[in-house]
Formats: sequence, structure tokens, C-alpha cells
Amino acid sequence: MKKIVGVNASFAALLVACVFAFASCSRSEAVPTIIWWQIGTRQQSFTEDQKVINDYIRSKIGVNVDFRIAGWGDAAQRFNTLINTGEYFDILFVAENTYNRFAALGALADLTDTLVQVAPALWDVVPDILWDGVRINGRIFSIPTYKDSSITTFYFWDSDYVEKYNIDLTGTGWSFLDQTFRRIKAGEGARMNPFVLARGQNTWLFPNYDNLLAGLQPMGVRIDDTERQVVLTLEQPDILEGLRYFRGWFLDGIINPDANLINETPKGRMFMHGQAWPSVAALYAVLHLICAIAS
Repeated sequence: MKKIVGVNASFAALLVACVFAFASCSRSEAVPTIIWWQIGTRQQSFTEDQKVINDYIRSKIGVNVDFRIAGWGDAAQRFNTLINTGEYFDILFVAENTYNRFAALGALADLTDTLVQVAPALWDVVPDILWDGVRINGRIFSIPTYKDSSITTFYFWDSDYVEKYNIDLTGTGWSFLDQTFRRIKAGEGARMNPFVLARGQNTWLFPNYDNLLAGLQPMGVRIDDTERQVVLTLEQPDILEGLRYFRGWFLDGIINPDANLINETPKGRMFMHGQAWPSVAALYAVLHLICAIAS
């Protein structure tokens, strides 16, 4: 089977795009099916939703899509197994630590000479700095996710707790979170964990450091360091401050005690933080309202 793989993005310096890989081969079925691996949590209505999506995609470009989802906690192992065993796929979500490795193994197609020909509009809309960010030895094996080309982190709060505890929505930083979490913990009781985490989840301790595509959080260059000095991040004052807060939160029950044992965070968290963009806040507000009505 001949693969023509394209992957979606890695990133350099300030770029924090993720990546997916695209592969295709000749197939005999009347309606080709694209196997697309993503990372996330499978929704309850996933099977029904996929049917609706395929009806639409099939009417537009004559293909079906088989969406396959690896959980946040086990995606790295699942994708390593997929590559090492030669399991077929068409699109694969990868990040900076897997992009370089999978490309070096020959699992991803070289798109350098193909992109402009087959997707000129895509080539034009993505800035050159992003294309340069995904080059390996001058060759392109991925398509950058433009919307994720830089990091903006947001706090997401459950509106019920915001109203109950009069949470300052403009507040940021570890000290602010510590005071707010402890106030909520005191009010809700011992069984309440204000900051629920799962294994493999991004704790947002290192967003100010570029790890030079190595995928190693202990090594990096602070993004505002004009001298571009590579440092051991675990020795930096800002990282040590964050780690001290996390240790205290774990010991005091602010973080759930099974955080290192579960692969997916439970639903109904009162707080989370993550990479996003302004319109996501409105979307989460609508989803919260829908869930409140449904319950």
C-alpha cells in the first residue's frame, strides 16, 4: 500500500500549533473512507454525529470519514503503537514531540512539492512563518493549525460558583487561584476538589518556555529572553513557584487525589484552564446553559 501522507503541524519558537497527518492510498470501495485519528473525549452522541457529518462530507467531496479518538491520557502510547506497527491511517493529530520522530521514521509524507499544486488556497492563507516552523531539513511534512499558532490561556469557571463566591473574573496568577480555590474548598467541604486534573493533562506550568521542538518540558528558552538562553526550566523561579502551589493543592485536597490515575477528567468541573480564543468563552457559556436546562 502506498501512502501519501500529510501531517498537520508542529511549531517553533512562539508557535504552539498542533499537527495532524494525512495519508491516502488507492482503494477499491465505491466511497473511500478516510481514517482520521484525533485526541479528546468521545461524546455520547458520537456515532450519530458521525453519520450526519459523513452525509455532508460525502455530498461535498465523495468520501466518508472514520473518526477515531484517543484519550488525552493514552494518546501518546496509542499513536506510538499505530506508527510502530504500521497500522493504516489517513489523518493523525500530532504535536512537536511526535512530529519530528514520526517524520524521521518515514510515517509522514513529504508535502513540500505538493501543497502549492493541490491546495493553493491553503498555501496562501497560512503565513510563511508557520510553514517555516514545520519544516524539517527544509521539507514540509505537516499542515499547521493556523488558529493554534500562538498560545492564549483562559480560565473557565462554572457560573454557579462565580455567583456563590463572587469570583473575580479578571483575576489571574497562582496566588489568585490559590486564594480562590481555598475559599471554595472551605465553603464546599472536604469532598470538594476545586481543581480536577487527569493523567497527561496540561497543567500550564510551562507556557512561557519554548522547548525547541524537543518535547521535553524541563528544557527550554523563555519566550521573552532576548539572549535566547537554553535553561533547565525546573530550576527557574517562576516554574518553582508554580510547582510549590501544585504540591500544596495536592496535599490539601484542592487537586483530586486520583489525578495521576485517571485518563479523562470527570464532567462537571467547576474550573479549568486551557488554550483558547475569545469566542470559546461564549461557546462554553451556551453549553453550560444547555447542560443546566437538560439536567
